[in-house]
Amino acid sequence: MSCNFCNFNDLCCCFQEVLQGRGCFLYRLLCCPFVLPYHAIRIFCGACTWIYCGWICTPSCCKGNCWDKFDDEEFPPDYNSIGQLKGDTASGVLYGVGAVEWKRADEICVDDEESRSQLFHGSIEAGDLQQGAIGNCWLIAALACVAERPEILQQCILSKSISAEGKYYFRLWNQIRDKKGTEWVKIVIDDYIPCYQGTTDPKFAKAHDTEMWAVLIEKAFAKMYGSYSKLEGGLMSWGLTALTGNPAVLFDRNNGRTWRAAVGGYYSEDEFNDDAFYDLLIRQRRNGAFICCAGVPATNPMGLISGHAYSVIQLRRVRIPLTTDYFNMVQIRNPHGGGEWKGAWSDNSSSWDNNPIVKAVLQGPNELKEDGAFWMQWSDFVKFWSSIHIVDCETNIKTVGIPVYNEHNPCGPVYACCCGCLDYWLCCTGLKRLYFGRPGAHDVAGMKIDMDSKCGIDQSGCYCRLLHGQAVEYDELSEEVRSDSGSEG
Repeated sequence: MSCNFCNFNDLCCCFQEVLQGRGCFLYRLLCCPFVLPYHAIRIFCGACTWIYCGWICTPSCCKGNCWDKFDDEEFPPDYNSIGQLKGDTASGVLYGVGAVEWKRADEICVDDEESRSQLFHGSIEAGDLQQGAIGNCWLIAALACVAERPEILQQCILSKSISAEGKYYFRLWNQIRDKKGTEWVKIVIDDYIPCYQGTTDPKFAKAHDTEMWAVLIEKAFAKMYGSYSKLEGGLMSWGLTALTGNPAVLFDRNNGRTWRAAVGGYYSEDEFNDDAFYDLLIRQRRNGAFICCAGVPATNPMGLISGHAYSVIQLRRVRIPLTTDYFNMVQIRNPHGGGEWKGAWSDNSSSWDNNPIVKAVLQGPNELKEDGAFWMQWSDFVKFWSSIHIVDCETNIKTVGIPVYNEHNPCGPVYACCCGCLDYWLCCTGLKRLYFGRPGAHDVAGMKIDMDSKCGIDQSGCYCRLLHGQAVEYDELSEEVRSDSGSEG
């Protein structure tokens, strides 16, 4: 006679299963008082100890005696590490023929005490990414997506603060072109960054304020693939898979009306009209999946760049007051940090002033600016983009990490650990991630699980779609709200 509460196989589960919050209900109940403190000590105390040990071992007074700057002989600061570059031809930003001057990370921000280089500063966000004179929009767009979940990005960046030695550790999935990825690889680099000659301005990915993580992880990718030139002309799915270790699912608008997943060069049987596909995307985004888009037509792109990859930052439904109808909105970001959509709901569009409720929900007190991020309504999105890449990522105890801290404040790591512990215990983040997390979906079938559910709980909280009416769109020319033709799919 079987019992759903517990069975013999579950009772024999290994200790590693218990530490990951798996196993039978009885095991989880009994071990919870010990497993949760174990992970709190491992995550916060362990990280704090590691950071201080690194600082103690590299005092400035002992430079040249006990320690010295690290030079990566496998990826030296010379022409071979750059290779033959063309630049970002899609947006007209060419590499040029000017000489390159390699600068250390601590030379790039040296104005004063407040602007010294840091690995992270403030918070990790998509705005930290800006593409340079290299055609790797696929990588910058992927990084911008993953930056929306800093805990995932921090699993790739093993170093937790700026290094006095100039030595940094990364962990990336070795995704080989046209082949399945092989394994996680640890990549060690120095902090020599290619800059424009006579300046400290990085030639490729740009440093945002004083933080260097974007510049350094781009170099880690260049080392993994062989040179900076090998980063030109890639796929967004490569970048997302290299950062997460999870496979990408590619959707194409194959006939101009429906979306189908392309698997191994063939379309799957699953087919979505525009409205159903938006439901799939918004559910995946709420569960922490990463989404990129491409395939802009060359004719009349309305400010968008053909052959360029963009990252999807948000998908939001905004309800019209006193009705059950709603706007389906998408926020997108150009890796260049500029060059935006010029149609309805663009930064200077009259759509915002004519729909103050939407403006209040999506903008709040902030004013839109030319920063590469812009909003579109879904009915316009499907007219201009024909390819979407999705990488779903798990949510579990491994995705809990130490918050960003002031790396030049001696008390910074302690403060960050205290803030992290408060969130871990008081907000029950540890409990939720350990016992109520979810694995990432690796195919369309996994993504469709609970897709038709009207009410429930996902990784973003509670949701209810019982009162959903009809999707509508705003016609900027007539200044009228009408039925969204995209929902007719």
